Amino acid sequence: MASQGQAKVVVNLSDFESAAREVLDPVDYDYYASGAEEEQTLRRNYEAWREITIWPRILVDVSQVSLKTRFLGVELDMPVMVPPMAMQKLAHSDGEVGLAAAAAEAGVMYCITQQATTKLETICEQAPGPKLFQ
Repeated sequence: MASQGQAKVVVNLSDFESAAREVLDPVDYDYYASGAEEEQTLRRNYEAWREITIWPRILVDVSQVSLKTRFLGVELDMPVMVPPMAMQKLAHSDGEVGLAAAAAEAGVMYCITQQATTKLETICEQAPGPKLFQ
């Protein structure tokens, strides 16, 4: 476990779950860690992630690589979107505004969930960057 003020090293989904379990209220952790009904989609997502292997490219010139892309006419720094996630203030007091601001700083799209703990207008007023609404 990381000491106070020191970040825990997180390199895979299991590490994320372990770190979340350490800092979240148990009821809130259970909300985020669970899936709907019989959790079939949750299990399939875990299985899909286990199938992915990222092979590092060694001794390849990456000095001129750009991940920039366009999505719905919006230029993004990389082809990544922060997906809709409900009840974000359960995990952090900044909630959706904080995550939307972080997405903007990273140059990626943020998707606002209909089950947000912050009003849509507030998120849009307080966080810059491109957004979608679920």
